[in-house]
Amino acid sequence: MRESYIVYPEAKQALQKCGLEERIKKATKKKNFPQSFGYIYDVSDFIQELRDKKLFNKPPKEFFGEYKSKLEAFHKGKQRGWTVEKPGGKVEEGAENEDFLMMCGYLAAHVLKPSEFWKPEKFGFSSHWDFWGTIGATAWNLTSLTNWREGYIWESVRPDGTKFKSQVTGDGNGDFRMFRTDLTPYPTKDPCGNEVRYRPMLRADKDVLAGYHSYEPVMLAIAIKYAEQQKISAQVLSEKGRAKLIKEVSTLGSRIGNFADAGHSTSNVQMYFICHDVPIPKLDEKNCTTEWSTDRIGTTSKGTYGTYILQDGSLGFAYEEDPRNPKKEIRFSIPPDELDHVVKGLFVQCAEGLGRTIVGGLVQTLKYRFSKEYEEDLERVKADAERIRKKD
Repeated sequence: MRESYIVYPEAKQALQKCGLEERIKKATKKKNFPQSFGYIYDVSDFIQELRDKKLFNKPPKEFFGEYKSKLEAFHKGKQRGWTVEKPGGKVEEGAENEDFLMMCGYLAAHVLKPSEFWKPEKFGFSSHWDFWGTIGATAWNLTSLTNWREGYIWESVRPDGTKFKSQVTGDGNGDFRMFRTDLTPYPTKDPCGNEVRYRPMLRADKDVLAGYHSYEPVMLAIAIKYAEQQKISAQVLSEKGRAKLIKEVSTLGSRIGNFADAGHSTSNVQMYFICHDVPIPKLDEKNCTTEWSTDRIGTTSKGTYGTYILQDGSLGFAYEEDPRNPKKEIRFSIPPDELDHVVKGLFVQCAEGLGRTIVGGLVQTLKYRFSKEYEEDLERVKADAERIRKKD
């Protein structure tokens, strides 16, 4: 099932300019607007509904033959899938039945008048496929059932022009999640070979950091260590920034999600900083190192995420089932200039009850790291380690 679609800026502007964006918003709020399709087994019912709306009574003859043949090919499973031209090469991914709702104009028909359905040029579009698909994708995003778990979101543009949406949230079980989605408007063809200005969120578009139970305090400790080691001037971690963050978070309230073990506190915050003075290993140009990563994010699978400094200075998370393997498979990375967002996101996620950790526990973790108690604990641990070393 499709989670969401990426509508390209040029297509968004076209919707705004002709007034369709507002019409889509109003249409999706109506009770009769189709939502929550679940798994779609057969697409023929949607064509029948368009027929019942009398949309096929007077279609443009010069286009209707193409429309019919391409959609029949989709129905018979002869479509080619999505094709996206990325800088690293062509990305191809199979079609899903939800895509048919965009291409056949099913969702667009719930926004447009019958007299408008076959007239993309009236709204500044040169292609029926792009016209219907852009309207449908926009409507789909507005009615997506995943919106309630949005958490903290920010967008960023890299020096090469690529655009990303990043998100700190939790999954349906309250497990820690970070997502990064590539929103860049690459040249795209839909499953019927039509050039369009939208695409579903493909597997190749999305990076995921999928932690397990209550890893928000661990992630906060890792972020702090990263900032200190790389000398990143994260505003949110300055003395004034910390005070401001805690004050802002207090206005959000504190909710507890409906998950097993929800309300996890951090009564022993010292454990998140046991190896805080051990540097995060740096990877070489081949993403290799023989150094051990002491800061790890647990998962529901066999492996864990080890943390590493990448060649460009970003904080990388490598999924490892055997940490002794020097080659690291980076699954997720955080650029230095996005660290403030990550820290803020952790607090918002906890305050909104999207994970199992309560926001008070995260505040306690932050305060501890910058307290006299932390410094005393660190000196005591160092002294104990030195005594053991001499004894051995």
